[in-house]
Parts: sequence; C-alpha cells; structure tokens
Amino acid sequence: MRLEDLLTQAQTVEITVEGKTEEIDVEGIGAGDIAGLLVRFPALQAAASGEEVDLISLLTGVASEALPIVISMGCGMPGKKGEAKARKLGASNQVKVIRKIAELTFPEGLEAFVAEIEALAPEALEQTMAPGSFAIAQPEVPEVMPVS
Repeated sequence: MRLEDLLTQAQTVEITVEGKTEEIDVEGIGAGDIAGLLVRFPALQAAASGEEVDLISLLTGVASEALPIVISMGCGMPGKKGEAKARKLGASNQVKVIRKIAELTFPEGLEAFVAEIEALAPEALEQTMAPGSFAIAQPEVPEVMPVS
C-alpha cells in the first residue's frame, strides 16, 4: 500500500445530533500537530509523560480548550471554524470522536508511541517531556544606542 492510499482512509464515528444518528469522518493527527499541542498545553505534556495529574483539573482547564482543537484537527477542519463546531458537540459525542482520533493517532497505544520516540532520541525526550521544558525562544533584541 502506498502513502497516498493511506491518507485517504478516514474512519467514521456515529454520533447523535438532535435525536438523529449521524456519521462523522475522523482521522488520526500527525506528530507535528501533537508537538504543537504539547507546547501549547503543558498540562497535556505532564499527563502524557505519566505524571500524576488531577483529572478534574485537566478536564475543566486544559481539556475545555484542547478538545475542540483536537476534534477539529481529527475531523479535517482545523482552525477557528472547526473548533467552534467541535465545541457545539455534546460531551458524549466529543468523547466518542476523541476516542476514535486517539485510536487512529496511536494505533498501538500512547505508551508504544512514547517508546518509539524515546528510541529515536532519548535525551531529547527527557528534555521535552520535563515539566516546563517547552519554552518559546525569545528573539534577540539588539541594544539601542542613545543618540547624542
């Protein structure tokens, strides 16, 4: 099978909208998008690294922002418009969609994914998965010389 054949194979999830069963196309998200989410939401980074995380705090804090982003990416509609639509899904539907996105993103499970990354670059993983280790590099600002 070729890569182009794989990229067209979305799966569907049944959700209930206004009392009707509907199907929505879902696909996995890529490593670059995952990295972006970890940078944007360090609490997800902590959860992924196996740290003990307060589930209620995670769900009411980060998840309320991150879930619509993940859903919009996994449904092929990234961006503000897709995020707005994802927010309108009921909680049960959001969970169904997220579960399928996770299944497609990590077909062998999250632990296997982390192990693969760790095998590629163990030192880099230790640095990036450490709490607070993602920092946005600040551009160097040249000193301004006073005008005499």
